[in-house]
Amino acid sequence: MFLMQRIYIDPGHGGSDTGATGNGIAEKDIVLDIGLHMSVYLRENFEGMYRRMSRTDDTDVSLEDRTNDANNWGADVFVSIHVNSFDSSTRGFETFIHDSNPTWARELQRIMHPDVFEEMQTFDASIPDRGQKLANFHVLREAQANAILTENLFIDNATDTDLLLDPAFISAVAAEHAEAVATFLGLSRISQ
Repeated sequence: MFLMQRIYIDPGHGGSDTGATGNGIAEKDIVLDIGLHMSVYLRENFEGMYRRMSRTDDTDVSLEDRTNDANNWGADVFVSIHVNSFDSSTRGFETFIHDSNPTWARELQRIMHPDVFEEMQTFDASIPDRGQKLANFHVLREAQANAILTENLFIDNATDTDLLLDPAFISAVAAEHAEAVATFLGLSRISQ
C-alpha cells in the first residue's frame, strides 16, 4: 500500500496578530501569500501527498491550535513561514529547527535553507545568509512532525520590503519551500 505524505503549511500570525510590521505591510499578509502559493505549487507539481494549512485567510489561530491540528492530522512535515523584523538596516534569510528532533529536522533544514536562499539571491545577490539555527519556538517544540521555521527577509528594511511586495519573488520563494519539502519526502513529480 502506498503511504501518502502529509505536509502542514503554517503561515504565521493572522487576524488580530499582525506579526511584524514595517513599510506599510504586515507579516501576516506576506506569509499567507507565500503559504498559499506553496500549497498550490505542491498540488500542481507533486503526487503522493496531502496538504493542510493552519489558515487560508486572515484568521486568528493560536500556537496550540496550529500544533494540535498538525499532530492530530498526523503531519510528516510542518513548515512555519515568517518574515523577520529588527531595524531598518538588517536584512537576510534564516531558518530554525528545534534540537529535540535533530536528525530528520536537521536534514529538512539542510535541504530547504540553501534552496530558498539561493533562489532569493537570484533576485538580489546582496541578501545575507543569517544561517541555520536552533530555537525553542512553540511550533518547533510541540509539532510531532519534522518541523522547520523560515524567516524570509526583514519587513522593516526597505530593500527587503520591495522584494516582499514583488509577486514574482513571493512565488519563487514559495516554490522553493515546496521543492525542498518534496525533495525531503521523496515525492514524485506529476508527469506533464
